[in-house]
Amino acid sequence: MLAVFTACTPSPRFGGATGPDAARTLADGPPVPLDQLWLMERAGTSPRDTTVTFPTANGRVIVLRHPEPDNATFAVITVPADSTASGTTTLTLEPAPGRYGLTITAEPALPAGATLRFSYAAHFMAPPEALARYRTLALLEQALGVGHATPEGNLTFIAATRPAADMLLAPLVTEGTWHLAARR
Repeated sequence: MLAVFTACTPSPRFGGATGPDAARTLADGPPVPLDQLWLMERAGTSPRDTTVTFPTANGRVIVLRHPEPDNATFAVITVPADSTASGTTTLTLEPAPGRYGLTITAEPALPAGATLRFSYAAHFMAPPEALARYRTLALLEQALGVGHATPEGNLTFIAATRPAADMLLAPLVTEGTWHLAARR
């Protein structure tokens, strides 16, 4: 009887759980030169540049959406409330045309605990060379990470998690440009 129940146990939805998580592996490694990565592409019109000012003590959730007709979510920036803070924070968000990339600036500074979630279900386009290497969109999706662009032309990857299918969530440890990318 025990063998019947073991055989009926469902396998993980996105593949075996025995291998290392790519987002964690990228984050544990050194910065990666841009020429060793594929920056993920995005179809359609870019979400608009956005500037939001809010009381820092209240925090804020900012949802960047693709334009009509679908209004699909592109990215979500979450800034937690900070009851010890005074004043306001201004975030300026500039999506990268044709890519899953976002430049974030903050005035006076990026509040602690902020996160960035890329949502790539609707407008995701894999570079053809990436599909040739990874063979399927599912395998490519498993290889994605969230990286911060450095002045030296590298991406420093941050430990990202997958809160749902077609999403990666990373802590915003600094201002600057963030990309969704996979190793070549």
